[in-house]
Amino acid sequence: MNKPRNEILVNDIAGEVGLLECANPALAAEIRNLGFAEAKGVYSRRMSDMNDRRDIVRKLVALGALFSGGRDWSPAEIVTLFSEEGFIKEKFRTITWKEPNEFLIVEHEPAHKS
Repeated sequence: MNKPRNEILVNDIAGEVGLLECANPALAAEIRNLGFAEAKGVYSRRMSDMNDRRDIVRKLVALGALFSGGRDWSPAEIVTLFSEEGFIKEKFRTITWKEPNEFLIVEHEPAHKS
């Protein structure tokens, strides 16, 4: 599957463990500063509770991460929910795939502004 380069791609943030991908060394350092560990190109971090998850999502939004769309509480659905609940007050970006080699990145306005 074709993926954007030099971006943080959030693959899972709903489960007990958040999963990200990133090939950009500067952003990878930021991800590690958030407590993510890298193994075989995938960064993972345990989510201790909902407050921790909200805090991590907020920090990933600030880093310009792409939240992948899909079904069953995809990262895009999670960040949209947090925006609707007022926890995310900044623009955020989502990514979906039309085909394996064609993706669409959309920038969303926050549901609640500061």
